[in-house]
Amino acid sequence: MEKELLENMKMVMHLKLVERFNFKMLYFMNKFLLPKNYNRQLDTICRPIYQKKIKRIIMKMSEAYPICKRSVNIPFKKLFSSLSFTVEDIKKNKGKAGQLLEILCGLELKSNRKDFEDGELKTSEIKESTNIIMITNWIDNIIHNNPLPFDKTPLAEKIEHLIFMPLTKQTDDPLNWFFSDCIYIPITKGSELYSEIKIDYEKICELAHEQVYKKKITKYSEWTTTCKNIGDSFLHTTSGKYIQIRTKDQGGKKSNPIFSKILDRSVTKKSRMAFYFLASFKKYVAKNFK
Repeated sequence: MEKELLENMKMVMHLKLVERFNFKMLYFMNKFLLPKNYNRQLDTICRPIYQKKIKRIIMKMSEAYPICKRSVNIPFKKLFSSLSFTVEDIKKNKGKAGQLLEILCGLELKSNRKDFEDGELKTSEIKESTNIIMITNWIDNIIHNNPLPFDKTPLAEKIEHLIFMPLTKQTDDPLNWFFSDCIYIPITKGSELYSEIKIDYEKICELAHEQVYKKKITKYSEWTTTCKNIGDSFLHTTSGKYIQIRTKDQGGKKSNPIFSKILDRSVTKKSRMAFYFLASFKKYVAKNFK
């Protein structure tokens, strides 16, 4: 019976009538209903079609990297020709190009912590700062006198493995924009970038603590803040060599201050904040990672 079913399925695929099947049911049959000794045979038939028809929620960087690599130097008009989007979408939403590239890779857009199972995709101009991660949910780990160690932070987890696609805008028309390169960046323990960003994080935490606790602001040459000499109980833009924290909100009624459970009050005046990569980080990457 099972052998007959297997042969029938092969014939159906050969005749290109596969689209009449419910692909989720096909995959379910493969995994749970048929004997284990047939799973491997069926998997070679079902899995490629299942993955093609059903967008994936997670994907490894090793699967996405070849697709990203092949997307270099192709105008968006051609690169995203099979996808639905408008010129205004790309102009208004800085992250739209990255979202389209994720869809091109076969990913379903979800609010996962990382774009890929084991890494993150970043697309932006070299001269721009790039959002990394919001700090709303772990603000008390940052402003505390003994902040969360860098290697334990959502920030370190988020940036451990990156694919960076520099965006080139030679005209005002997004259809002519393109990705000029595809760069894999490991920010792992022991690397120079990891050490530099770890120091940035620790100094930003120190300055953030002084700001919200109304202490005298320590003056550094490499780490700066828009806060004046004495903290005023609110967080301000604070920058290091490669990363910074600054506001990230849509403005107007959609803006919300960050609330600290430790202090039992808001620690921003009206907006949320996030960690960003500075342009200096991307310039370093473009020069040293090829």
